[in-house]
Amino acid sequence: MRIKTLKKKNLYISGLIGLLFVACLAKPPTEEISAITNKLQELEAQGAKEFAPEQYELVLKDMKKIREFMDNKKYRDAKFKCEVATICIRGLESIIKENAFYKAKDSVISMSIELKKYKNILDKESTTILPEEELEKFRKLASDFDSKISETNKKLDNEEYLKVYSESKEIKTLVIKSIIDLDQKIQLARKKAKGS
Repeated sequence: MRIKTLKKKNLYISGLIGLLFVACLAKPPTEEISAITNKLQELEAQGAKEFAPEQYELVLKDMKKIREFMDNKKYRDAKFKCEVATICIRGLESIIKENAFYKAKDSVISMSIELKKYKNILDKESTTILPEEELEKFRKLASDFDSKISETNKKLDNEEYLKVYSESKEIKTLVIKSIIDLDQKIQLARKKAKGS
């Protein structure tokens, strides 16, 4: 009988020691969270939202779950989720590198196509109908766009993909607005020419 109570006491003590050991192991994974947060901010600056939106959302969901675990003091669960988030971060980084070049390049090509349309209209339709001062203004604009495209291509060569992506979209928008403006001026000049 005494042996059984001694075994029970040892079992309780062993269990208590085990719980204390587990409790010591289950400390908050603050360093891991900090590392993940810093890496995520770095990847956001590289264009995570633009170049890998689905993977980015997965990482955000993991971060939200980690915060929930931390709020509920479920540190082991938070630590495990940090490991999962770290793997997702690596995947996000890989996808950004893969997609960024192609999206930036596509954006530059799209911008160049619009500029070609602009120059086409400028060279073919406007030279005979627009006054020289108007024509010169649109030619200068075309030259400015060429310079901007050249700068954008240099950034593409320097692997500044997010800048290239953003700037080329902005330039494309400006070129499209210029096409509309040029077309309106040509139409107005044609009406004036018919009316006189």
